[in-house]
Amino acid sequence: MTSEGRETGVSKFSWLGGFLARVVVPGYIALGAVMKFLTGSPADLPDVVRRVAGTDAAALYQVFLMVVCSELVLAAVLVMHRRWASVLAALSLAVFCVVLVIQIAQGGTSCGCFGAVKVSPWAMLGIDAALLALVVIFRRRPMEADISSWRWIWITMVSAGLIVAVFGAERRGWQGRYSGTYTLDTHTWMGRSWETLNVFNFTPRAQDGRTYSPATFPEDRQVWVFYRRTCPHCHETIKKLAEQKASEAVKSRLVVVDLPYEAGVEERYGMTPREAPCEDCTKLRAVEGTGYTATVPVVVTFVRGVVMDVRVGN
Repeated sequence: MTSEGRETGVSKFSWLGGFLARVVVPGYIALGAVMKFLTGSPADLPDVVRRVAGTDAAALYQVFLMVVCSELVLAAVLVMHRRWASVLAALSLAVFCVVLVIQIAQGGTSCGCFGAVKVSPWAMLGIDAALLALVVIFRRRPMEADISSWRWIWITMVSAGLIVAVFGAERRGWQGRYSGTYTLDTHTWMGRSWETLNVFNFTPRAQDGRTYSPATFPEDRQVWVFYRRTCPHCHETIKKLAEQKASEAVKSRLVVVDLPYEAGVEERYGMTPREAPCEDCTKLRAVEGTGYTATVPVVVTFVRGVVMDVRVGN
């Protein structure tokens, strides 16, 4: 077959290139972004991405949100930009493949592409490489005329709307809502209402099975302590806070929330659980089955439901 014949044969399937570049690839990227946001955390990001922010927790969290925003904007551009969709899809998939190769070389076991849902980097590399090959082989020919200024305006507006939606949803406490693991992002809590804090997605419970939040109690000032029942330093902190509460003239509420380890951890390492050393306090336990990551104790002061002070590890 001549080169002209091959060109004609591929051109017959150019619609497939457009379908891949403007439907399959953006849908795939958007799905990953949404799952990162709802189930993931900065810990799921590839090492090569985490190095951008270094060890600063606040910066790392912002990088995580920017990755989610970038993927959603990329998906929107692929859907709305006809002319360069195939080229942009190919470049994006090529970048994904490079990141996955680096992860594999570093011994990574999960790509982090879908948040807390663990997927082998090898499997994702195979999927991305296959999509890349298909997009290149069946790319749209010839290129369509350049898009109008109005389309650029729409792309800009949609992109801005997606970014606002991500940060708005984060402020409302949706980030990590369906995660199987949770890192207490205490660096973001100051000045926020309890309703926007992800930790309350994990429903602190008392022995009676009821769920609690700062809205449950009548006191304007409440001190919540997130701790481990096997942590001696946590118990010392709770005891001091209980003594301080007893000597205060202003009525306040002390609430202690045990963050359970994953099943079997306490037994495996010979940890001794102890009850929180306070009588005039509310004792809660976060939901089982979630892997909590935190430097304990975390002491949070709420005034009328708003975080006024956060202290970690002291």
